[in-house]
Amino acid sequence: MTQATDVLTEFVQVRDVKVRFLRGGEGPPLLYLHGAGLTGIWLPVMEELAKDFDVLAPDHPGFGQSDRPDWLDGMDDMVYHYLDFLDGMGLDQVNVVGISFGGWLAAELAVAHPERVSKVILSAASGLRVEGTPITDLFTLSPAETAEYLFSDPEKVKAMAESEPTPEIQQELYRGRVTLAHLGWNPLLCNPALRRRLYRVTCPTRVFWGEQDRLVPIAHGEAYASEIAGAELVTF
Repeated sequence: MTQATDVLTEFVQVRDVKVRFLRGGEGPPLLYLHGAGLTGIWLPVMEELAKDFDVLAPDHPGFGQSDRPDWLDGMDDMVYHYLDFLDGMGLDQVNVVGISFGGWLAAELAVAHPERVSKVILSAASGLRVEGTPITDLFTLSPAETAEYLFSDPEKVKAMAESEPTPEIQQELYRGRVTLAHLGWNPLLCNPALRRRLYRVTCPTRVFWGEQDRLVPIAHGEAYASEIAGAELVTF
Protein backbone atom coordinates (compact mmCIF):
# COMPACT_ATOMS: atom_id res chain seq x y z
CA MET A 1 0.00 0.00 0.00
CA THR A 2 1.36 3.41 -0.98
CA GLN A 3 1.28 6.05 1.72
CA ALA A 4 -0.10 9.33 0.46
CA THR A 5 -0.67 11.08 3.77
CA ASP A 6 1.82 13.55 5.19
CA VAL A 7 2.38 12.23 8.70
CA LEU A 8 3.82 14.31 11.50
CA THR A 9 5.55 12.90 14.56
CA GLU A 10 4.99 15.28 17.45
CA PHE A 11 5.56 15.49 21.18
CA VAL A 12 3.17 17.22 23.56
CA GLN A 13 3.27 17.73 27.30
CA VAL A 14 0.11 16.39 28.98
CA ARG A 15 0.46 17.62 32.55
CA ASP A 16 3.52 15.69 33.76
CA VAL A 17 3.63 13.22 30.86
CA LYS A 18 5.52 13.79 27.62
CA VAL A 19 3.55 12.07 24.86
CA ARG A 20 4.65 11.10 21.37
CA PHE A 21 1.95 10.95 18.74
CA LEU A 22 1.55 10.59 15.01
CA ARG A 23 -0.88 12.83 13.16
CA GLY A 24 -2.13 12.78 9.59
CA GLY A 25 -5.17 13.32 7.42
CA GLU A 26 -7.94 15.87 7.30
CA GLY A 27 -11.50 15.89 8.59
CA PRO A 28 -13.16 15.29 11.93
CA PRO A 29 -10.72 14.31 14.69
CA LEU A 30 -10.17 10.61 15.31
CA LEU A 31 -8.26 9.21 18.28
CA TYR A 32 -6.50 5.92 17.44
CA LEU A 33 -5.73 3.87 20.55
CA HIS A 34 -3.08 1.24 19.87
CA GLY A 35 -2.75 -2.27 21.22
CA ALA A 36 0.03 -3.80 23.28
CA GLY A 37 2.61 -4.08 20.49
CA LEU A 38 4.96 -1.72 18.72
CA THR A 39 3.95 1.94 18.44
CA GLY A 40 5.06 4.91 16.38
CA ILE A 41 4.27 3.23 13.04
CA TRP A 42 1.81 4.67 10.53
CA LEU A 43 -0.17 1.53 9.74
CA PRO A 44 -2.27 0.84 6.62
CA VAL A 45 -5.43 1.13 8.72
CA MET A 46 -4.36 4.63 9.77
CA GLU A 47 -3.72 5.54 6.14
CA GLU A 48 -7.26 4.47 5.25
CA LEU A 49 -8.74 6.40 8.17
CA ALA A 50 -6.74 9.49 7.22
CA LYS A 51 -8.68 9.72 3.96
CA ASP A 52 -11.68 10.93 5.97
CA PHE A 53 -10.34 11.94 9.39
CA ASP A 54 -7.66 13.92 11.20
CA VAL A 55 -6.01 10.90 12.82
CA LEU A 56 -4.16 11.31 16.12
CA ALA A 57 -2.28 8.19 17.24
CA PRO A 58 -0.52 8.70 20.59
CA ASP A 59 1.72 6.31 22.46
CA HIS A 60 -0.04 5.43 25.71
CA PRO A 61 1.84 6.41 28.89
CA GLY A 62 4.52 3.78 29.46
CA PHE A 63 4.48 2.64 25.84
CA GLY A 64 6.68 3.64 22.91
CA GLN A 65 8.31 6.99 23.60
CA SER A 66 5.71 8.38 26.01
CA ASP A 67 6.64 8.82 29.67
CA ARG A 68 5.34 6.43 32.29
CA PRO A 69 4.31 8.51 35.33
CA ASP A 70 4.52 7.17 38.86
CA TRP A 71 0.77 7.61 39.33
CA LEU A 72 -0.22 5.26 36.48
CA ASP A 73 -1.86 2.42 38.37
CA GLY A 74 -5.03 1.45 36.50
CA MET A 75 -7.23 1.98 33.49
CA ASP A 76 -9.05 4.85 35.18
CA ASP A 77 -5.70 6.68 35.24
CA MET A 78 -5.42 6.05 31.49
CA VAL A 79 -8.92 7.47 30.95
CA TYR A 80 -8.10 10.66 32.84
CA HIS A 81 -4.82 10.97 30.95
CA TYR A 82 -6.68 10.90 27.65
CA LEU A 83 -9.22 13.44 28.86
CA ASP A 84 -6.25 15.71 29.60
CA PHE A 85 -4.78 14.89 26.16
CA LEU A 86 -8.04 15.86 24.43
CA ASP A 87 -8.29 19.03 26.49
CA GLY A 88 -4.72 19.96 25.60
CA MET A 89 -5.43 19.43 21.91
CA GLY A 90 -8.59 21.53 22.13
CA LEU A 91 -10.86 18.62 21.21
CA ASP A 92 -14.24 18.50 22.91
CA GLN A 93 -15.38 15.33 21.14
CA VAL A 94 -13.66 12.74 18.94
CA ASN A 95 -14.25 9.56 17.02
CA VAL A 96 -12.33 6.71 18.65
CA VAL A 97 -10.82 3.54 17.20
CA GLY A 98 -9.42 1.11 19.76
CA ILE A 99 -7.44 -2.03 18.93
CA SER A 100 -6.98 -4.88 21.47
CA PHE A 101 -5.72 -3.21 24.67
CA GLY A 102 -6.63 0.12 23.06
CA GLY A 103 -10.15 -1.22 22.54
CA TRP A 104 -10.46 -1.84 26.25
CA LEU A 105 -9.30 1.72 26.86
CA ALA A 106 -11.75 3.07 24.26
CA ALA A 107 -14.61 1.26 25.99
CA GLU A 108 -13.61 2.62 29.40
CA LEU A 109 -13.43 6.15 27.95
CA ALA A 110 -16.85 5.86 26.31
CA VAL A 111 -18.35 4.49 29.53
CA ALA A 112 -16.90 7.12 31.83
CA HIS A 113 -17.30 10.15 29.55
CA PRO A 114 -19.75 9.39 26.74
CA GLU A 115 -20.03 13.09 25.94
CA ARG A 116 -16.43 13.10 24.64
CA VAL A 117 -16.90 10.24 22.14
CA SER A 118 -18.95 10.78 18.97
CA LYS A 119 -18.45 7.30 17.47
CA VAL A 120 -16.40 4.30 18.51
CA ILE A 121 -14.93 1.19 16.88
CA LEU A 122 -13.75 -1.64 19.11
CA SER A 123 -11.52 -4.16 17.33
CA ALA A 124 -10.51 -7.38 19.11
CA ALA A 125 -10.89 -5.45 22.35
CA SER A 126 -9.85 -6.94 25.65
CA GLY A 127 -11.44 -5.60 28.83
CA LEU A 128 -14.31 -8.00 29.52
CA ARG A 129 -14.56 -11.12 31.64
CA VAL A 130 -16.59 -13.70 29.71
CA GLU A 131 -17.29 -16.84 31.69
CA GLY A 132 -15.96 -19.99 30.05
CA THR A 133 -14.04 -18.06 27.37
CA PRO A 134 -10.98 -16.43 28.90
CA ILE A 135 -8.51 -14.20 27.11
CA THR A 136 -5.28 -16.01 26.27
CA ASP A 137 -2.49 -15.21 28.71
CA LEU A 138 -0.14 -13.56 26.24
CA PHE A 139 2.45 -13.08 28.99
CA THR A 140 3.18 -16.81 28.74
CA LEU A 141 3.62 -16.88 24.94
CA SER A 142 6.99 -16.94 23.22
CA PRO A 143 7.56 -14.53 20.32
CA ALA A 144 6.98 -17.37 17.83
CA GLU A 145 3.74 -18.40 19.57
CA THR A 146 2.60 -14.78 19.69
CA ALA A 147 3.03 -14.54 15.91
CA GLU A 148 0.89 -17.65 15.45
CA TYR A 149 -1.83 -16.17 17.64
CA LEU A 150 -1.78 -12.77 15.94
CA PHE A 151 -1.95 -13.86 12.29
CA SER A 152 -3.68 -16.50 10.21
CA ASP A 153 -1.52 -15.74 7.16
CA PRO A 154 1.51 -18.12 7.32
CA GLU A 155 3.72 -15.55 5.57
CA LYS A 156 2.98 -12.93 8.23
CA VAL A 157 3.56 -15.48 10.99
CA LYS A 158 6.93 -16.33 9.46
CA ALA A 159 7.89 -12.68 8.94
CA MET A 160 7.11 -11.76 12.54
CA ALA A 161 8.76 -14.85 14.01
CA GLU A 162 11.95 -14.25 12.03
CA SER A 163 12.17 -10.50 12.53
CA GLU A 164 15.07 -9.13 14.58
CA PRO A 165 14.09 -5.85 16.25
CA THR A 166 16.76 -3.24 16.85
CA PRO A 167 17.87 -2.70 20.46
CA GLU A 168 15.84 0.52 20.53
CA ILE A 169 12.66 -1.26 19.42
CA GLN A 170 13.32 -4.10 21.86
CA GLN A 171 13.55 -1.55 24.66
CA GLU A 172 10.27 0.08 23.63
CA LEU A 173 8.54 -3.31 23.44
CA TYR A 174 9.86 -4.24 26.88
CA ARG A 175 8.64 -0.95 28.38
CA GLY A 176 5.20 -1.53 26.90
CA ARG A 177 5.06 -5.10 28.15
CA VAL A 178 5.97 -4.02 31.68
CA THR A 179 3.28 -1.32 31.62
CA LEU A 180 0.74 -3.79 30.23
CA ALA A 181 1.54 -6.24 33.01
CA HIS A 182 1.19 -3.49 35.61
CA LEU A 183 -2.27 -2.57 34.30
CA GLY A 184 -3.60 -5.95 33.23
CA TRP A 185 -1.86 -8.81 35.04
CA ASN A 186 -4.50 -9.64 37.63
CA PRO A 187 -7.27 -9.85 36.65
CA LEU A 188 -5.94 -10.71 33.21
CA LEU A 189 -6.56 -7.87 30.75
CA CYS A 190 -10.05 -7.10 31.98
CA ASN A 191 -12.13 -4.99 34.33
CA PRO A 192 -14.75 -7.31 35.85
CA ALA A 193 -17.08 -4.30 36.33
CA LEU A 194 -16.85 -3.05 32.74
CA ARG A 195 -19.52 -5.30 31.22
CA ARG A 196 -22.27 -4.09 33.51
CA ARG A 197 -21.32 -0.48 32.76
CA LEU A 198 -21.44 -0.70 28.96
CA TYR A 199 -25.03 0.58 28.95
CA ARG A 200 -23.46 4.02 29.45
CA VAL A 201 -21.99 3.98 25.93
CA THR A 202 -24.40 6.18 23.98
CA CYS A 203 -22.57 6.80 20.69
CA PRO A 204 -22.85 4.72 17.49
CA THR A 205 -20.62 1.68 17.97
CA ARG A 206 -19.17 -0.98 15.72
CA VAL A 207 -17.38 -4.05 17.00
CA PHE A 208 -14.87 -5.64 14.57
CA TRP A 209 -13.65 -9.18 15.24
CA GLY A 210 -11.87 -12.10 13.63
CA GLU A 211 -14.00 -15.22 13.85
CA GLN A 212 -10.91 -17.32 14.61
CA ASP A 213 -9.29 -14.88 17.06
CA ARG A 214 -7.24 -16.98 19.47
CA LEU A 215 -6.07 -14.16 21.74
CA VAL A 216 -9.42 -12.53 22.50
CA PRO A 217 -12.11 -15.02 21.40
CA ILE A 218 -15.10 -13.81 19.45
CA ALA A 219 -17.35 -14.40 22.47
CA HIS A 220 -15.89 -11.16 23.82
CA GLY A 221 -16.94 -9.30 20.69
CA GLU A 222 -20.41 -10.76 21.00
CA ALA A 223 -20.53 -9.62 24.63
CA TYR A 224 -19.52 -6.07 23.72
CA ALA A 225 -22.13 -5.93 20.95
CA SER A 226 -24.89 -7.32 23.14
CA GLU A 227 -24.29 -4.92 26.03
CA ILE A 228 -23.91 -1.67 24.02
CA ALA A 229 -27.23 -0.41 22.74
CA GLY A 230 -27.40 -0.48 18.95
CA ALA A 231 -23.87 -1.82 18.52
CA GLU A 232 -23.12 -3.66 15.28
CA LEU A 233 -20.85 -6.72 15.30
CA VAL A 234 -18.82 -7.14 12.10
CA THR A 235 -16.81 -10.36 11.78
CA PHE A 236 -14.12 -11.52 9.38
